Amino acid sequence: MRIRFVVSACLAGIPCRYDGRANTCSAVVRLVASGCAVPACPEWLGGLPTPRPPCELHHERVCTCDGVFLEFASGDFSRFEVK
Repeated sequence: MRIRFVVSACLAGIPCRYDGRANTCSAVVRLVASGCAVPACPEWLGGLPTPRPPCELHHERVCTCDGVFLEFASGDFSRFEVK
């Protein structure tokens, strides 16, 4: 059985960051291209759109840049199956 990794989709070159861009890392792109890794975006899996307001963690809660607290902790990986 071959080991495969789940990597950040934006690092794999997929434009899914909050601002609609990618944050491409050539090493991650090579892992995905070789079949050793599968890209996933927790924000997309959790139903958030791209682009979306930038968010950060404040006292274990997620907050947008204009102070709106969002009620989510992680993406929904129940729909994500690696074969």
